[in-house]
Amino acid sequence: YDFAGHYGLACIKLSIREFLVSGAWNLWLSFKQQIIESISALSSLNHDNCEAL
Repeated sequence: YDFAGHYGLACIKLSIREFLVSGAWNLWLSFKQQIIESISALSSLNHDNCEAL
């Protein structure tokens, strides 16, 4: 039984999963940051428009 090979595969699978999870998390964080910035930009635009009126 190739224990080292089995363990290596498990390690590779685990690291791939961690990589995917962290990548998805980083994508979500940057996406969330962009949403927050867009909302704050829109709200400031609306605020300026209200003051202009």
